[in-house]
Amino acid sequence: MTSNYRKRLADRGIADGEYGAVTVIQRANSDLRLSPHFHVLQLDGVYAPWLPNDRSDEESKDDVQRSQFRSWLTERYCLLSCLLE
Repeated sequence: MTSNYRKRLADRGIADGEYGAVTVIQRANSDLRLSPHFHVLQLDGVYAPWLPNDRSDEESKDDVQRSQFRSWLTERYCLLSCLLE
C-alpha cells in the first residue's frame, strides 16, 4: 500500500515521501489467556515534511495537539512495555 502512495507522490515530482506506522503486539486477551495479535496504526497517505508550510494558524494548533498526543502515547507505550517485561 505505501509503495503505491510513494509512487504517486514521485509522479508529482516529490521523490522521497515519508510514511509511517505503529504496531503493538498484544500477548493476552481480557481473560489473560495467551492470544498474541497485532494492533496497527498506519498513516493513510504519504507526506513530505520538508516542503514549505503554507497552512493557517488553526492548523498549527492542530500540530501542537498532535505533538502533545504523540508525547502522551509514547509515555503510555513505555509504561506498558515496562509492565509486560
